Amino acid sequence: MASLAGQIIRRFGWATLALLLPFAAACSTEPSAESSIERDARVLRELTIPPTARNLDVSSVERINSTARVSWEFETTWSWEQYAKWVTERLEKQGHFAAAARGIDRLNLLKLLAGDTHAVEVDALKPGPPASVRVVFRSWAVVNANCS
Repeated sequence: MASLAGQIIRRFGWATLALLLPFAAACSTEPSAESSIERDARVLRELTIPPTARNLDVSSVERINSTARVSWEFETTWSWEQYAKWVTERLEKQGHFAAAARGIDRLNLLKLLAGDTHAVEVDALKPGPPASVRVVFRSWAVVNANCS
């Protein structure tokens, strides 16, 4: 890319390169997308793990094409109802998610971004107290047809 950037600068000037950079970023490769997913997952863990959590178990990021998945499980001294209320409020206010569905032992929340969809599924493995909880974060990226 450096040689291509150099050619563009020599031939068309800095302004042209500045105009083209957003398109290069939109067609980014796996490493930057992976770091973005890991960052989003870290922020979500901070929003979904209560101060009373223990026995945290975090999976690694799984990738299939333009989809990524990561999950974590923990126990909390709270009941499922206490936790579900707490986490819904945090994800809606701080994480900008919208509640999509709520069942007796499951929450589904969504966030739509330009080019991405983020989904969080929160399951009560044991309603408690103490409750056991699994959180699954999925991200789907819209594939740009102009990128090869």
